[in-house]
Amino acid sequence: MIEKPATTYRAIAAVDGERFLGWACFGHTPMTAATFDLYWIVVANDARGLGVGRALHADILARVGADGGRRLRIETSTREGYGATLGFYDALGYERVGLIRDFYGPADDLVTSVIEIDTSGAP
Repeated sequence: MIEKPATTYRAIAAVDGERFLGWACFGHTPMTAATFDLYWIVVANDARGLGVGRALHADILARVGADGGRRLRIETSTREGYGATLGFYDALGYERVGLIRDFYGPADDLVTSVIEIDTSGAP
């Protein structure tokens, strides 16, 4: 049996000197051997479109892979205004694997997406 510690949230930040660009929060999914959850990637409005989100995501994938993670899971909303968020994860290669209608409220569905972590080059 593989034992993992209880979920601990981990956070990373992107900065340029003293300028805050963004941050992300992720952690091991309880009761799984190798799945991690990505809770948030947040990029400052004036840093959007500069690759900050992609850089944070790449760092998370590397950290999760180094910790033995094999997949990263996200949940997000279909509410108006979340189209860019869903598009961002689609562009990163996430597969939409689940949908719960009206989860957050009427016409506000929950979308679950997963990306497998390439460990072919891992030790």
